Amino acid sequence: MCLGPVPGTQSFRYHLLVDSVAFLLSTSDKFFAKARHRRVSERTFVVLALLGGGWGLFLSFFLFNHKLRKSKFLAQVVGAVFLRIAVFSLFSR
Repeated sequence: MCLGPVPGTQSFRYHLLVDSVAFLLSTSDKFFAKARHRRVSERTFVVLALLGGGWGLFLSFFLFNHKLRKSKFLAQVVGAVFLRIAVFSLFSR
């Protein structure tokens, strides 16, 4: 039983790309916040989590202590990740 995409497959490359984009957007949002520039919307992060970028978001959130106090937003991201996992497992049978 595999708990994620297998390295070398198209699915793995897709998840690597989406996680990288999510990580970079979240990291840039942290620095935009410090510099008081225009921010990335939270809806964008939820959509990225639905598309498979949950690990990149979580890594960025915890590495840079970003958006960890926003419990409602974190619940939305976690919910999006679980929803994606449920839908993916339902249709991958």
